[in-house]
Amino acid sequence: MTVPIPDEIFDGSLQGYQGFDRLAIQTILALKVTAHRLENCAGVWFDEYGLTPAKLNALICLRARGDQPMRLSEVGDYLFSTRANVTGLIDGLERDGLVKRTANPGDRRSTLVSLTNKGLGLLAVLLPKHFARVHRITSDLSPAEQRQLIALLAKIFGAMGDLNDSST
Repeated sequence: MTVPIPDEIFDGSLQGYQGFDRLAIQTILALKVTAHRLENCAGVWFDEYGLTPAKLNALICLRARGDQPMRLSEVGDYLFSTRANVTGLIDGLERDGLVKRTANPGDRRSTLVSLTNKGLGLLAVLLPKHFARVHRITSDLSPAEQRQLIALLAKIFGAMGDLNDSST
């Protein structure tokens, strides 16, 4: 199976632009199409639980800490998300009864967030299914290929540098 990239993109009219590199463009498009498909699948999988992929990631982040609550800023660091996005995610999860906020006794300026029993129960049901899907998606790759893919993605990530630099 190949990643569906329309051939029209390479119909000849782009080759006249300086820096045109068909293989580089195909590489990035394959990465984007694959990531987009994964995100769409995840959205469908988690919708039955009333979750988005971002909400599930926040719950997993909190679960990974065990019984220790996290500052909202820590959740944001884990999710590579802005403070406003994290606040919105946590607001929704709190409305759903999956997390609770508490005052941080060590720092009055910050709030702690932790999973509720309902949140823990949801993860107990959802995570085995999620992990089975992750395994199924990666099962055609050997462990060595999975490590190689991670390394290759890290190279691309590192090569992007400062995405706000408009000079390159």
